[in-house]
Amino acid sequence: MTADQAYRNENWALAEADYRRLTTLAPENAEYWFRLGYISARLNRLGDAVRMYGEALERDGTHLGAWHNLGMTQLQLATRSLGRVRSRVPAEDPDAMRAQRIIDGITALLESEQNIGTQAAPGVDQ
Repeated sequence: MTADQAYRNENWALAEADYRRLTTLAPENAEYWFRLGYISARLNRLGDAVRMYGEALERDGTHLGAWHNLGMTQLQLATRSLGRVRSRVPAEDPDAMRAQRIIDGITALLESEQNIGTQAAPGVDQ
């Protein structure tokens, strides 16, 4: 099974191993880095996803998928950070309430974005 096939079949462990190997063979290929970012995001390794999307963008600053996914991943990280604020202060504290409003807004945005387009992994022809 090729990296592309594993990616298309959402076999993330195999796809990740193959794309990591491919990035050592062709480190300037932005798409390989982009796919590693997507895989990392799917595996809920958001910090890794941000780094991989950054690698893709260093190689191709016009990669719209990488820009989009980088932004969406950063929004997910923001909700985690704000959740930590909320969990460390009383619920009635103004900072906790503000954090919750922002989390709610980001969550609504992320959910609406998930409903746009297909659910297939980006960058793979169906």
